[in-house]
Amino acid sequence: MKQSSSFVKRLGFIKPCLFKYFSTRHKPQTLFRRMMLCHNTSLLENTTDWTLPKSAYIHIPFCVRKCLYCDFAVVAGTTNLNLYDTYIEHLLKEIETTLSYFKRKYQKLPALETLYIGGGTPSVLSYIHLQRIVDKLQQYVDFAPTSEFTVEMDPGTFDLSKARQFRNLGVNRVSIGVQSFDDNLLKLCGRSHNSKQVYMAWDILRTAGFTNLSLDLMSGLPYQSEEIFRDSIEKAISLDPEHLSCYDLIIEQSTPFGKKYQSGVFPLPSEDEAACMYILASSRLREQGYEHYEISNYGKPAYLSKHNQTYWKNQSYYGFGMSATSYTEMKRFTRPRKLVSYFEWVKQLEKRKGELECPQESLREQAVDTLILGLRMKQGISLNTFTKLYGQSISQLVIDASQPWITSGHMLEIYNRNGQLEGLALKDPEGFLLQNSILISLLEKSLWTTNSSTYPVTLS
Repeated sequence: MKQSSSFVKRLGFIKPCLFKYFSTRHKPQTLFRRMMLCHNTSLLENTTDWTLPKSAYIHIPFCVRKCLYCDFAVVAGTTNLNLYDTYIEHLLKEIETTLSYFKRKYQKLPALETLYIGGGTPSVLSYIHLQRIVDKLQQYVDFAPTSEFTVEMDPGTFDLSKARQFRNLGVNRVSIGVQSFDDNLLKLCGRSHNSKQVYMAWDILRTAGFTNLSLDLMSGLPYQSEEIFRDSIEKAISLDPEHLSCYDLIIEQSTPFGKKYQSGVFPLPSEDEAACMYILASSRLREQGYEHYEISNYGKPAYLSKHNQTYWKNQSYYGFGMSATSYTEMKRFTRPRKLVSYFEWVKQLEKRKGELECPQESLREQAVDTLILGLRMKQGISLNTFTKLYGQSISQLVIDASQPWITSGHMLEIYNRNGQLEGLALKDPEGFLLQNSILISLLEKSLWTTNSSTYPVTLS
């Protein structure tokens, strides 16, 4: 998944039904390129291990080919092993410098419960590269016994030997970028694989012993009809993955697709057609026993992504590598998106002995993030937790702002056994389809004024 820039970009996508606070895949980094305002630093004086990260994201930028819709920070088309080695050296230095800083400050760091290596296409790396990353992490933090270790792998970039090596290293979950089973669409999008390679990759991963596989699909692609998308959904179901992510195409102006296509205009599907694809995925996958636990994600009951839930619950996490975003000590920071700039930044980080030059998020910004992220999930937000963190007045404003959407059937009130209101959630699919509009409405009536991005109440 990846990360966005401003609140305008967060809430202003042309397709309100498919607003993505985290865009395709599991990377928070494209989402949080803005720098945050600072608030009372005394909140961190008595930090305990629950405030320290238990998750880490590592970005590997290398790809066989850059897809025509992709605006992620990637380096495509190179097999230069010297460049791979140079990048890994800087990545390891960043990990060492950062974790040394936290170790000095807090003495004992909590074990990692999730590790996610994304990209790019991490599976272009060798086993040795991955081994060095894991070894460096383990110099400073343990891995929890039930940790989730995910690596993104694309068809055609690995064989059975590499898959087994990755599994022996501790990788226990693979996210495989399929996007479509239609060869014409794959070619149109600039993907480096075809549908035959998808099946081959799937067989390799199962043969290697992986029992937790996630499959990515995309809707809203050029010339993609509902029937073409339905065919991909059915073929995905036939593979029996433990987890699926279904993302709608977002047109980014900096990409070849952005220069060629306009959202909602043929050959791209209309908003109504895109909504139909969304409803199709939701209904069909739920029929098959998958839980629609987040706007774009489906999992069998025991296989919901632990790592992505770190983001959606607005919890802290380490981020390492070019363009990666971290959220530590209430500082949300995104690293440079170009290799040379990233290499120079790592050198500067060493001089600062691992401390980020970044202001902390204000309590108000945390409240906005918690609301936006929490309502991506089927379980919604806990009002008890929200009230404890941000106060009764803000919590009540959010409850009051939700009433029209509850009346219209787009939001749900969640009550405990004693009949007390304990949570708010979006209804599937009605609320998910209008998430953009609902969020703007809630924020305008609680944390924003109606004509600006300022806040109507004081949070201390």
